[in-house]
Amino acid sequence: MSTAIRNGFSLKAYEPSDLDAVIDIEYQCYQYPWSRNIFQQCYTMGYSMQLALSCNIISGYCVMSTAMREAHILNLCVAPSLQNQGIATSLMHHVINEAHKRNCQRMFLEVRISNIAAQRLYSRLGFNQIGERRNYYRRGFGREDALVLAKELVSLYQPE
Repeated sequence: MSTAIRNGFSLKAYEPSDLDAVIDIEYQCYQYPWSRNIFQQCYTMGYSMQLALSCNIISGYCVMSTAMREAHILNLCVAPSLQNQGIATSLMHHVINEAHKRNCQRMFLEVRISNIAAQRLYSRLGFNQIGERRNYYRRGFGREDALVLAKELVSLYQPE
């Protein structure tokens, strides 16, 4: 079952039959992509895996883990030909709402220091830099730093 979002796109939960399409986007976007096994492990672990669709074709995805009232965006990716159309923003709004429903108090993510477009997106969504991870990402023959970003969430949890 999918949920309509803006600009003719819809969202749906990942299913194992979606793996080939997700891997195709992953390999288009990243020099060092996740393996099939990593996506399969995320699914097995019960991580939130949301897909954006355009004309019933997978156009992007987001993987989020939740534990101890915290959410962590592990991977957010949109097919290159469909970037800058609001898909990543819609995916992020969806997983932020899901984190609320899971009573998470904050959300974390890492972003390449060179990925200015993603940093702008996360800033618009209320994320703030809380740290830096040195040499976090592989890059060519070296490594690249990551910014650690966080967003405080209003928890639905009411202590007794």
